[in-house]
Amino acid sequence: SQIDSVSLSREVIDSRSILQNTWLGIIDTLIYPYGVHTPTIDEFVKNAGYTQARTVDNGYNTSSTDRYSLMTQSVNVDTPLSQVQAWIDYAQSNNVWLVLVFHQIDTSGSIYSSTPDTLQGIVNYIQKTGIEALPMREALGKL
Repeated sequence: SQIDSVSLSREVIDSRSILQNTWLGIIDTLIYPYGVHTPTIDEFVKNAGYTQARTVDNGYNTSSTDRYSLMTQSVNVDTPLSQVQAWIDYAQSNNVWLVLVFHQIDTSGSIYSSTPDTLQGIVNYIQKTGIEALPMREALGKL
């Protein structure tokens, strides 16, 4: 949140250009580093051509949620499958958008990891509920 304009431009614009021009294609969603942002940064991101940005704030999103302050639920090593299922159920019954965040999928036991089995359990549950799982770019248009 204390970043200078040169560094902000490098992080928001230059990194996007590098990613788009190398191998990832269209980049229109930003994830704020450590979730930190300010209204000035939000405006810069918007003016740079991003269509949305997500925070690390816990919550759900609706059609009125600020597109540059999207909320998430993080799935970490200590997040039980039952908790993720409860988030999914809540999103479905309240017609809100749930953004799940996975930092890494492995068996390292790191706080920011989730096991392949947990991920598979989530995928299975999503398929069972019939909820449509979409990338952020596509989900935004459905709200």
